[in-house]
Order: sequence, then structure tokens, then C-alpha cells
Amino acid sequence: MDDSWRFRDKVINSLIEHRWLLLLLLTASAFLFELWENLVEQEPVDIHVVREMLFYGVLFPAAAFLLLNGLLKAQEERNSIASQQERSRQLKEKLSQAKDVAAVYQTIVTFPESFAPVLGAVLFLPAAGKAALERVVERWPMHPERPFPLPITIPYDFCGATLHQPNRGLHPFVSPHPAEEAGLHGYCLPLFRGEVVVGLLHLYLPASKNLTADQISILNQTAAAMVLALGTAVAPNVEVIQAAAASDERKRIARHLHDTIGQSLAYLQLKLTELSADEVVADLASFHQDLERMRDISNEVYEQVRQSVLMMQTDNNINLNEALINQAKSTAKQAELGLNYVLEGQPQTLPPLVQRKILFIFREALNNVQRHAQATAVQLTIIWDADAVTVELSDNGVGFNSQNGAAHGHFGLLIMAQRAEEINAHLSVTAVPGQGTKVSLWYPYAVTHELTAARANGLNGYERIIPE
Repeated sequence: MDDSWRFRDKVINSLIEHRWLLLLLLTASAFLFELWENLVEQEPVDIHVVREMLFYGVLFPAAAFLLLNGLLKAQEERNSIASQQERSRQLKEKLSQAKDVAAVYQTIVTFPESFAPVLGAVLFLPAAGKAALERVVERWPMHPERPFPLPITIPYDFCGATLHQPNRGLHPFVSPHPAEEAGLHGYCLPLFRGEVVVGLLHLYLPASKNLTADQISILNQTAAAMVLALGTAVAPNVEVIQAAAASDERKRIARHLHDTIGQSLAYLQLKLTELSADEVVADLASFHQDLERMRDISNEVYEQVRQSVLMMQTDNNINLNEALINQAKSTAKQAELGLNYVLEGQPQTLPPLVQRKILFIFREALNNVQRHAQATAVQLTIIWDADAVTVELSDNGVGFNSQNGAAHGHFGLLIMAQRAEEINAHLSVTAVPGQGTKVSLWYPYAVTHELTAARANGLNGYERIIPE
């Protein structure tokens, strides 16, 4: 049965696709047949012949053309309905698999990308204790950051509708809108529970593109599934959250110990093994040099342990500028590197976890410079802008092929990327063989504010999505 349906659809699609050619062939065939018939029978062209030529050459092909157009319209309607049903099924399936509130949010903002030219999506939900909506999650797959300013809380009529109506559904923003300056325009999808708005989904598209009727219909039809998922999603059990957090923290501590203290202790162990061998020390100067090196490393290990313990106290804020500069000075001294550092802007207060991650990332970057770069100088740049902090470390070393970046410095780059992802920062590593390497980290303050707001509302697992 399936094969017969597929064959029927194939025939129908072929007829629809070539309907103009079919019409011309029918018309030409009818005229040629009548002419041939008259030539063979040598009959004069009378009203009977003209009538037959009009019927078979004009009316019959026109009727066939109208029939094919009707089939085309029915096919398009059927495909549209099937597409809408399939999109709705996919969304419901993904929402049903979401493990927590954060996963529901992410599924909702990523769903429109699967069928529409969406450059950004922002989900707003009612703010606790306020007659306003709060931005809980956003996604900008084509931008490292939002291309225009958008407040954390907005009024219900921010997208231009003074009073949203359940029967109106998706509608364009009313101009002017902040997105217009970035070359974008948007649509607003009100999410209703009954006659009450429980959220707004804002979608941003290039100014040159609009949503099609089918795309609008899909979004309107799936709005109910989004509302249902938002209403039924519950935060995970507190004990599960704590266990997961503890497990993640253990893994992070293990990585840190392996990357810093573990490697230093391994070097000390190797040197002590060499010195404890039965062979007579032949080069006294080399022996003293090794001892001096081991003393420096033991002091470094002690300092790393002290700093690690200090940074793991979450209530302890540090001076990030000073800590990063001290790290760079320590590495520069050990590796005999020239060091230059640039500080711009007014430092902001960042969460202790974020400070630790940034320090760990650039400690690994400095270790890579010391071990692999063969550099003679490094530069540390820290720029505190109005909305984000940027930290850059560049060297004049041998660089490396970015295609093989994961192998460079063992798994150092991978660990750095994981740590940046954990705080929703954007990390980039630019390397040119023979010209050096630059590591750049961009951390927006908005992440800190949104995380704070999410925790205040009990939204465990909340995160702002930033493209990699």
C-alpha cells in the first residue's frame, strides 16, 4: 500500500511540475490530429471541423490545466498541513524529553530556527512581584552577543500590542524598535493560558526577510504546546541538584590539580629519582642547578595550593587585575619572558566562581606559553567595558596550526574551552604558525545579572545561551 501511494504521489508531482508542457502537447496533438484527419479524408474545413478543433485543441487542454492546478493546490495544502503537524510533533517530543525548566526554555527558543530564518529568539516570562515580563533566556546563533540593547524586564506591550488578543497570535513588532538600528525586525508570539498572557516569545529576522504564512501558522499552532510545557516543567529535586553540583566541582578540582600541582609534583618526583640513583654526581654545577629548580617548583606548588584554597572559598572576592598580573609575572620570571600588560576601564565586581574560572583559563594559557610557545615576550590586556570584560594574552612564539589545536598543549585548550563554557563566556584562540598565539576571553556582565535573577526566582539550571 505504501508503494502504491508513493507511486501515485510521484505521478501527481510529475504532472503538476510539467503541466504547461502537458497543456501545449494536448493542444498541439488535437490540432495535428484534426488536420491529419482532414488531409487523409480530403474533407473541406467546415463548422464541424472547427468545432472539434476548438473542443479538443482549446477546451479539453484548458480543463486538463484547471484540473492540474486544482491538484497542485490540494497537494500544497496537504504538504502544508503535514509539515505543520510534523513540526508540532517534533516540538512536543523535545519538550517532553526536557529534564528541567532550563531545558524547556532552550527548546522553545531554538525551535523556530529549524524552519524559519531566525537570527535571534528571546523568551520573556512574568517577573515575580512585578507587572512586567522578565527575560529568562535568549539565543543568538549568528552573533557572539546580542546586536542591540534589550532590558532584562519589559512591559507587556513592548512588542507594540497594548492588549494581546488570543485570536491574534503571532504579529510583527510595531516600529520603532531597538532592533531596527541593527538591521533586524521582529515578531512577537504571545503565549496564552486561557485569556491570560503567560509569556512572550520574540523572534528577530533580517530586515529583508519575513515569515511565510506556513511558518506563522506553525508558530501559532505550537504555542499551546509551549504553554503546556512551561506550566508543567518543574525544577529538579534539590538533592539531585546538589549532588550534580558537587560532582561537577570535584571534576573541576581534579582538572585543576592535574594541570598545575600534579605536573609540578611529577617533575619533582622525576628529578628526585634521578638524584637518588647509585650513579656518582659528575657535574656538581648541574646538580646545584637541579636543586635550585626543584626549590623554585616547590615554592610554586605551595603558592598554587594557597591560591587554590583561597579561590575555592566562594565568599572571598579577589582583585582580578592583580591576580592575573601576578600569574603572568610568575610565569614570565620562570620562563625568562618579557612581560607587558595593559589595563583599561574601571574593574567590576564579578562572582567568585567567574573569577576563579578566568584565572584558571589564563593560568593554563600561560603554562602553554611556557611549555610550547618558545616565546620571548607576552602581553596581558584587560579591558573593562560598560557591559563586558575582555582578557587577552598574546605571545610572539612559534604558534601552531589551528586545525590541530586540540593536540597542542595536550588537552589544555579543551579544558580552557570547557571552563569558559561553564561561565557562559566566549573564548577564542587565534594562532598563526611562526607568528604567535592570542587567547581572548569575553565575559558579559549580563550573564551575572541574569544568573542572579534566575537564582532569586528558583530557576535551577538556568543559563543564557551563547554560541560557541
